[in-house]
Amino acid sequence: VGLHADSSMVGEAGASPYSFSIPAIAPGTHTLEATATDERGVTGRASVTIRANAFPSVAITSPADEQLFQFGDLIPVEISAMDADGSIVGVQLFHGRSPERSFTSMPFQHTILADHVPSATLTAIATDDSGSRRASTMVRYGVNVQPTVTLTTQSLALVNPAELILEASAGDVDDAVGRVEFFQ
Repeated sequence: VGLHADSSMVGEAGASPYSFSIPAIAPGTHTLEATATDERGVTGRASVTIRANAFPSVAITSPADEQLFQFGDLIPVEISAMDADGSIVGVQLFHGRSPERSFTSMPFQHTILADHVPSATLTAIATDDSGSRRASTMVRYGVNVQPTVTLTTQSLALVNPAELILEASAGDVDDAVGRVEFFQ
């Protein structure tokens, strides 16, 4: 028994059960044909047409990987999704492991708040009209929180000339405080 794909011989089997595996068939429409030849040279044929689906492509085009935002910024998210042999029927955006938004049509755009300290990830999954799904490369972004500073010196009534000692406490949830400056 011989197996042909699009008129090219791809394999043959000499004993029952007759089977053959095609390890990687290209996306698109293909005609598969099996031929069996008996001892007298008479050949029988059977064919079937199949459609091998191409997976969709998907990428997060904004924000850029490792981009840094300030706490409270609005982050524009843009996703590109295409299907070479069909159409995109859905895109799902994940913020970390949690679903953030689902889309059924273009544009695949969303805005999120930069409130995940010190960093977070975004991933998109596209689904095509054949049900095939593909995930984008993960995009990481950072969120910088401004340091907090509090004057700890209590308000005092001063008599001139007097020395005033200012004290402050400072902290930063995502970095070390490098310095505190005092101004008059």
